[in-house]
Amino acid sequence: MVEKQLPHDIEAEESLLGAILLDGKAVMRKVVNTVNTHDFYSERNRGIYQSCLNLYERREAINTITVANEIQRLGKLDEVGGAPYLSHLVSVCPTSLDAPHYARLVYRLAASRRLIETAEAIAQIGYQALPDTNETINKGQELFDRYKKENRVSDTRIVTPIQAANDLINLMGKYSEPASVPKWGFKALDGITAGVHPEYVVIGARPSVGKTQLILDVIENLADQGKYVLLASAEMQGDQIYERKLIRELGMDLLQIRKYGIPDEIQAKVMDIAGRMSEETIYRLTGKLYFNDIYRAACELKDKGKLDVLFIDYIGALMDAYTENKDSQNVRISRISNKIQAMTHELGIPVIAASQLNRSPESRNDKQGKGQNKARKPQLSDLRDSGSLEQDADVVFLLHREIEADDTLSPLLKIKMAKNRQLGAKPSVTLLYNYKLRRYVDYSERQEGE
Repeated sequence: MVEKQLPHDIEAEESLLGAILLDGKAVMRKVVNTVNTHDFYSERNRGIYQSCLNLYERREAINTITVANEIQRLGKLDEVGGAPYLSHLVSVCPTSLDAPHYARLVYRLAASRRLIETAEAIAQIGYQALPDTNETINKGQELFDRYKKENRVSDTRIVTPIQAANDLINLMGKYSEPASVPKWGFKALDGITAGVHPEYVVIGARPSVGKTQLILDVIENLADQGKYVLLASAEMQGDQIYERKLIRELGMDLLQIRKYGIPDEIQAKVMDIAGRMSEETIYRLTGKLYFNDIYRAACELKDKGKLDVLFIDYIGALMDAYTENKDSQNVRISRISNKIQAMTHELGIPVIAASQLNRSPESRNDKQGKGQNKARKPQLSDLRDSGSLEQDADVVFLLHREIEADDTLSPLLKIKMAKNRQLGAKPSVTLLYNYKLRRYVDYSERQEGE
């Protein structure tokens, strides 16, 4: 019996690479969201495309010379056939105009190969003849669901003038139902944003300013509105999140709980808290998270109708930012940010991601020499060392708290909307950290004496 060959088209792969070498960035912009490195059947074609992708993500020129240098940097020039093979690729592609067609063909055949691999994996589950039929079905379904999520077809379309007019009319209908837009739960924030819209939002701050606490407070505000929320926490483990909720609900100090435990007389209250948590609309994803872990979880909840807002805390803590390759931290963060932006558009929900700022605010403070309780106010440019966050995000909030005379942080949290693609930048608003409630409140709602 002759073994069937896996679907592939080397000529299409070579033509696509030739088109990229001819017109560099112009072609990459058209194909980068259609095809990825693993879609190439030929290993050497895979290596060449990865080199082109590296140059594109670093915003460098893409041609036979720069690609050859990049492959040489990776120590794989001989493996891919050297400069002669790159010249061959250019010669087999008379024009770059058909590059999108070649990219779709390469992707389609790769998707077919992955389907075959999935089917073989499902067959292996069948051969195991597990005693539990439901376990067999669930394992097979899980593999197929993963295949569907990883091979979603783009829903891009050309919008005709008539369709654009209809879209505008539908948009008017959306504005007539403003109550459907989730609220931040803080009058000050809702006043400058009109709610939480389906945009890519970055919350930037230096460590310990309070971005995680703000996120947790907003999540509870959204849950109070009946909204389904997913918190992907790459920084804090589940127990740490639960501790914050526990001390808030009990009004106790964490150090006291860790030293002496929870008194017997309030055990019943803890059980009541657990009971209310079981009825919440908050889902949590913790552990060593990669972007794909978040993407798959978000797709699963969205498909079930149980995801309205996604939070990521924080981008720099995702495992993708620490992969062992020669890319800089800047490039790795850019890659993650690009994927978050694409996910926001695909799922059509707000995606709110925290990010740590660089140390520019501290250096500005040193240069000004005005004392430790001054300045340190972050600027939008402080995100520039964090990949392409500033460019990709639709909205950027920058958090700031002054340092008091006793070297403690002020309870006043300044939130500056440094960027809003639709509304423009807005003046800062102020929230107050209420130590009694252990959460942020609107500054206008502070109690007398605070």
